[in-house]
Amino acid sequence: MPGKRSPSYTPAPKSLPRPSLTVACTLDGLFPVSEAQVQLALGDQMVNPAVTIHGDTLRATATVIARADQEGAQEIVCNVTLGGESREARANLTVFTFLGPILNLSETNVTEGSKVNVSCTAGPRVQVMLDGDLARAPGEPAQLQVTATEGDDGRYFFCNAILEVDGEVLHRNVTVQLRVLYGPKIDPAKCPQRLAWKDRTSHILQCEARGNPVPQLQCLHEGSRREVPIGTPFLVKLHHNGTYHCQAVSPRGTYTLLVVMHVQGKQKRGCGDEGASSGGAGVHMFTPSFSVQIGTPSWSASS
Repeated sequence: MPGKRSPSYTPAPKSLPRPSLTVACTLDGLFPVSEAQVQLALGDQMVNPAVTIHGDTLRATATVIARADQEGAQEIVCNVTLGGESREARANLTVFTFLGPILNLSETNVTEGSKVNVSCTAGPRVQVMLDGDLARAPGEPAQLQVTATEGDDGRYFFCNAILEVDGEVLHRNVTVQLRVLYGPKIDPAKCPQRLAWKDRTSHILQCEARGNPVPQLQCLHEGSRREVPIGTPFLVKLHHNGTYHCQAVSPRGTYTLLVVMHVQGKQKRGCGDEGASSGGAGVHMFTPSFSVQIGTPSWSASS
């Protein structure tokens, strides 16, 4: 026999977004629980639930698919019958349609300088917001136009759809990414144009290029066309001295930046390079020499 308690919904449904919503009806204290029968109905529409049993508890779960003509206020009923007695749970809910949002770009891959039209739409009672700007009224689209720049490459456009149902505010979001094709560029701030290094010291030539598609970057000596490594340590030698053409190359063009590398050779020290006086003159140190002659001494006397 069913106990005094009535079945309950977990969780209690308040609204049903078309086309479907999953509901669960639970009742405990049943014996024999295996003989209990369950019926679920949305308005005049019967629903076939899946029933599970645990101990003396029965749980009926079903996916309720609402028809278009059922939009608005409806009642969902769960009825459990055992041994000629029945218990039921009723819940009022609102069936509604929440379409979208649909976010469209006139083109998602464009060349720098192109015009891109962006629009966001949703259902008739839905308020949409495109990149933070609300549409004029619910049901109307939100639109904007941008002139694609390098800074727009990889940009995400964001559309938020807002629908209020029985005092509850519902949100749905969608994003679309824009890719902008632009030529290669080298930022002078990330590629020093003048370098002063010493011979036989280790250094890294820091230089970065950007572009879409990503360009290939190399720095070639103006005379010998010798390539110098970029971004990795290398041993600087005298032959690295000179002007380099740092070129970023892609299918959209070439960008060149001149880099001057001045390599200082190590100074050689001469014989007279040691020591200094307080007046600035060089102090030359000499080793004294002695000449010794050995002979018979002689005396001279005077009267």
